[in-house]
Amino acid sequence: MDYTTDDALNILFRCGIQTVPTLLKHLRKGGFKIAESTLEKKLSILKKDGIIEDQRVNNSRPPYFDDQKQKKLKTIMTETPEASAPNITQKGKFKCSPKTVSNELKRQGFKYLRVNSVPLMTSEHKVLRTQFAFNHIKDRLWRRTFFLDEASFQAYSHKKFCYQKPNERVTKARPKHPPKVHLIAMISYKGPTRLIMFEGNMTASRFTGFLDLLIKDAKVLYPCGKFRVYFDI
Repeated sequence: MDYTTDDALNILFRCGIQTVPTLLKHLRKGGFKIAESTLEKKLSILKKDGIIEDQRVNNSRPPYFDDQKQKKLKTIMTETPEASAPNITQKGKFKCSPKTVSNELKRQGFKYLRVNSVPLMTSEHKVLRTQFAFNHIKDRLWRRTFFLDEASFQAYSHKKFCYQKPNERVTKARPKHPPKVHLIAMISYKGPTRLIMFEGNMTASRFTGFLDLLIKDAKVLYPCGKFRVYFDI
């Protein structure tokens, strides 16, 4: 159960806060609303009995998700993390509504969020990266190293989710061919270079032109000219 105003009064009174103005100040600071006249009556009870008895009656049923069902729910979420509440209800053969499943997931800290995209790592990628790490395990030049990379961004590409009513769907306009831009830059221990934005395909002449600009920025960060550049080819 949540804390009530009576619970807060009992705690404050035992802590030595026993005057109406001070109690009222602390209660309002804690978000508890009570009239001054009501507070005076309750303070009289506290001074007489030392406590305000809890008048609440617990008529609630025990939670549906006991330890065994929680364990099954955890297994389903591990095996199929993208499953919806109705799918989970059906898969786990839970004799409750999908809303109950959704509430239990929220209680466990789950939220309805967009799935984040990450680069796909193939077996070959992992082997090459491991090999690179071993080849440079004794390298001491990382503070004079620039890493160059390029990334592409397409407008309207991010999927957003929200709770909606089936007969009142939220819509957002999206062009058939959304614009796409590319970015290229370098970063080092001493900081980044400029961020170059461009459209169209990357050509050899374009790349060398961009690289000349980025090298100029690199020389500002490393005036002695002692640096190196790593990039994918």
